[in-house]
Formats: sequence, C-alpha cells, structure tokens
Amino acid sequence: SLFPKRCFSQGKDYLWKIILATWLISIPALGQGNLQDATFKVGLIYPKTGPLAPFAETQAKAVKLGLEEFRQDHPELAIQIAVVVADDKSLASEGLKAAERLLSNQKINLLIGSFSNTVNQGLLEFLATNQIPILLVRSAGDDFLENPQVYSMVPSHRWYGRMLGYYAAQSLKKKRAALVFHPDDEISLEMLEGFKESFLKAGGVIIGSWTADQQDLWTSIKTS
Repeated sequence: SLFPKRCFSQGKDYLWKIILATWLISIPALGQGNLQDATFKVGLIYPKTGPLAPFAETQAKAVKLGLEEFRQDHPELAIQIAVVVADDKSLASEGLKAAERLLSNQKINLLIGSFSNTVNQGLLEFLATNQIPILLVRSAGDDFLENPQVYSMVPSHRWYGRMLGYYAAQSLKKKRAALVFHPDDEISLEMLEGFKESFLKAGGVIIGSWTADQQDLWTSIKTS
C-alpha cells in the first residue's frame, strides 16, 4: 500500500472527523459544565504562540472550513465530547507540560498532536506511560509513525517522495532523474528514498544524488 500502516481505517477516520467537528462546537463554550457532562475528553496541543503560531492559525481555519458540513449534520456529538486546548508555545518542553496538565486536570482520553513534530516526539514517553494515543495533523517520518501510541491521518514523508517519483515517471514521462537533497534533514532524506523507490519501479533511471550545498552542483549534474 502507498499509505503508511498507521493511517486510520474508515471507522477511525470517522472518529477523527467527530473529534475535530466537536472541537469547533465546544471551543466557544468550554465551560466547566461541558467538561463535566462529556463522556470523552480530547486534548488539543498546538502552537498558539511562538514562531509556529502563523502555521497553527492556518491549520485551524482549514479545519473549520472542512468540517462545517459535518458540524451541521451531527450537532448531537458535541454533547458527548469535549475538547480542551493547550498552547505548546512552539516548544517541546512546553508541549510536555501542557500534555501533563491536560491529563492531570482534565483526564483526557486522547491527544491531538501539535503542528510541530518536535513537540510531538517529545511526548512519546509520556503517552506510552499513560497509554494515551496521539493523532498527528501533519506528515512524519516512518520511525515516528511506528510507535504504538501514534496514529496519523497524513501520509509519511516517504509516501510523498513515492508520489513525486510516480508523477515524474508516469505524468511527466521522464526517464532520467538527478536528485538533490539536504543530508541533515529527515524529511528530505525520507522523500529521497521514496522517490527512488517509485521512480525506479516505473522504469526510470537515477543518474545520481547530490547534496544541496555541493560546490559546482549544476555542472556536476550536467556532466553525469
């Protein structure tokens, strides 16, 4: 399968939509009554402040637009589920503190991860100890997705690389490719491997791989 093993099945996908839909309903009225009446509590950690705040705001707007119809069709679900929001301040240390508070004070059953995977990775030991699953809202590396507490609605970095390789071979009809990557970047490395996998499988030829900071990069590629 092109999708990572940790992607949700159809049933879990439905649960994900329920949770996010109720987030939209519950946030304007997260009074103590809502929390007391809820049978299922979801913690949401995101960078409301800090350098990643602009990305989190865009993410929140996208969720609201995408789930507007679902909210209208299932308003009764808001009664059963409450979502408690915490700011990770774009820092892994603050994300862990926020998760600890959500568990201690609100007894959350589930955590929706931060926009920052650095924050999410810093939560792994805490999540495993307390048996709390985390739902990722962005792509991640295969090693991270293999953790038993981690679930993702978004394909892995390697998957995106596979799609690029397939697109280059099948849609663009390219037969030869030169690959440029960042050796110290996890996303770049995994996408590189994914691209190689699908491009070679489609019959393409990779003439070589170069690091982005290599001197005389384009000259080297042209003479290969």
